[in-house]
Amino acid sequence: CLSLFIVTCMTFHSVISDEEYVDDRIAGLGIDGAGAGGDRRERAKGKTPKKRLDGEVDLDDTYSGVRGAHDERFPPDDVERLKAFAQSLRTHHYQVADSSMPYDVNNCPLTPPEGYPRSWPTLDILDNWNPNDTADPHSHVVYQGICRFDAATEHDKALAYREAELPFVIRDDPVVLPTVERWNQPEYLPNILGHQRHFRTDMSSTNQLMFYRTGQNGGGHKTPKDWEEPTKEVPMSYVDWLDKANNPNPRELEPDRPHWYFRLNAKSKVHDRYLFEELPFFKPKQNFYMVDPTDARGINCRFGMRGNTAENHFDASRNFIALFGGERRYLLSHPRECKNLALYKMGHPSARHSEVDWSKPDLDSFPQFRQAKSHEVVLQAGDVLYLPTNYF
Repeated sequence: CLSLFIVTCMTFHSVISDEEYVDDRIAGLGIDGAGAGGDRRERAKGKTPKKRLDGEVDLDDTYSGVRGAHDERFPPDDVERLKAFAQSLRTHHYQVADSSMPYDVNNCPLTPPEGYPRSWPTLDILDNWNPNDTADPHSHVVYQGICRFDAATEHDKALAYREAELPFVIRDDPVVLPTVERWNQPEYLPNILGHQRHFRTDMSSTNQLMFYRTGQNGGGHKTPKDWEEPTKEVPMSYVDWLDKANNPNPRELEPDRPHWYFRLNAKSKVHDRYLFEELPFFKPKQNFYMVDPTDARGINCRFGMRGNTAENHFDASRNFIALFGGERRYLLSHPRECKNLALYKMGHPSARHSEVDWSKPDLDSFPQFRQAKSHEVVLQAGDVLYLPTNYF
């Protein structure tokens, strides 16, 4: 996360198997990044789902009034105004690092180029821009290998890449832009979420946040000796999290200080909740962002603060990731890179994750990481990233 206030929401759905690249560490897991199917799995085992915090309850009584007042003031069908607003939030321009690229990421062809997406040695990308460096980028140069399509003029291209199961970014979709505008109004989310209501929030003692699953929380994974939970789940109100994210003391946002991920979730089986009204394109109905509505897993929103780093991992599902505010850098790798990314062993609570600290790779302990290849993209307000199954 590169800004003080970063908002991403994603939808998980429909696993696609790619046997050519899926080794036993991937094939043996089959879980999604935020446990969106967790209640379903526990019901199947005859267990009682874990009690929910307010992050998963219906707020419709409050929501309808706040939303109605906003839409009256800011008509959601004024596309030009919405595009101008989103563009005003994009304060940085990033250039592609490699001038020998065989395609222009901002003017890609309809047919995916051979070798798409271009990738580079991961160590070169990290040397160019360390993950712990969250100051305003001085070079504005990134190793971007995926295309960014304009929703108004290149929707057909985006559809072709999605059908080819290749990653890409689509920008300024008229169905996404109203949420960008709403969520960047200072009082909109506080008025919906309240000042006292608590939601699930992930806390880490550093800027590194890693998902885990143990036998105690329904995953069946064994806890290694001397292992400690990489994050803690704490109750927190939205305004309390916002105060932490906007802390004026830069020392409090450095990598060795505590960081928080504020969370909002909604399950696809109950798609009348307020989040599905805020993000109607993620409803489990056939549309560009829902390839297979019958296997939709729900919506997971993460509100990040400057410096938050979600440790490298894969999700065993298709992901569409929308960014509504701030900037977020994604370091991406094809599933074939699994052998080079040094994943934790199967059975480890964080088995979907790389064991390497990407801010300071230990190449003596993980020599295979020298061979890893990646590419990167910085998402800005109004961008939606598509990641196929098992992408890192």
